[in-house]
Amino acid sequence: MRAPPVGPVTVVFRHQPLWGDPAPLPNASAAAREMFLTALEGGADDFDVFAIDVVWAPEFARAGWLADLSGAFPPQRLRQDFLEHAVEAVTLEGRVYAVPWYLDVGLLYYRTDLVPRAPRTHAELGELARSAISAASVVATLPLAALTLLFQRRIVAGLTAGAVKE
Repeated sequence: MRAPPVGPVTVVFRHQPLWGDPAPLPNASAAAREMFLTALEGGADDFDVFAIDVVWAPEFARAGWLADLSGAFPPQRLRQDFLEHAVEAVTLEGRVYAVPWYLDVGLLYYRTDLVPRAPRTHAELGELARSAISAASVVATLPLAALTLLFQRRIVAGLTAGAVKE
């Protein structure tokens, strides 16, 4: 791996025809992660800048595939410009290894006729869901899809799966 540059860096994104056409990244997050893992574990050093899911930053940093960017992007400065959790996701042991680019924000929808208010924690989500489902009259009148809880199962920010417990 190359040593990180000293001092300010200007990043210019442009296609270099002499290098050939860039290989397209897979559109699916899990496939893109596997492509990066295969290349990086094989010792590829032709990545200068690459876009990753925010949940991969700690894994890639621990493997030594991401440069410490703390000098150019101090955690305190990032906290002024980005949401707290986005900064936490790219920070490992007090050092910054990636910079948030854009944020996807998942939304939780709930039925106000079944749940009195939005949950504030995962534990409270479970409690409120169990309470709504335990009302026998409610369960009898709801379609099966209404009893579905969506959750993240793997370390892929874009993956959501549905589960039904009867």
